[in-house]
Amino acid sequence: MLLDTIEFSRGTAVIRYVASYATLAVGTVSYSAYEFSIEEPDFAVDSVPQMIVTLPNASDSIRNWLETYLNLGSVMATFRRYQDGIAVKTVSFPVIDGRFEADSIVITAEPVNINDLRLHKLQYTVTQFPGLAA
Repeated sequence: MLLDTIEFSRGTAVIRYVASYATLAVGTVSYSAYEFSIEEPDFAVDSVPQMIVTLPNASDSIRNWLETYLNLGSVMATFRRYQDGIAVKTVSFPVIDGRFEADSIVITAEPVNINDLRLHKLQYTVTQFPGLAA
């Protein structure tokens, strides 16, 4: 039996759900039962893979957690598919958008675009390196 799970995390703050009517325990990790739908990312050439998670009839606790941590930024969404207690598929992307609708929450996650990253972490300034001014 295949079980799909979703995990949202920011640092040590984590919420986990399994698309089932019963909770799931894998080792020391527990997933709460909650029906959600997921559009798995398409890893086609010339496209950005996106993972879209829809949480219907989200409770106030789910809404509050997601609103709080999405406003702080850097939330990761991790999708795992389990078969007989073993993760057979894992995809983890940063959350880029959270849409809070009246009857559901729609979360969009995609990988970081490497074109938007700085090449060097160290900034070379005249203050730090006076020889640059010559």
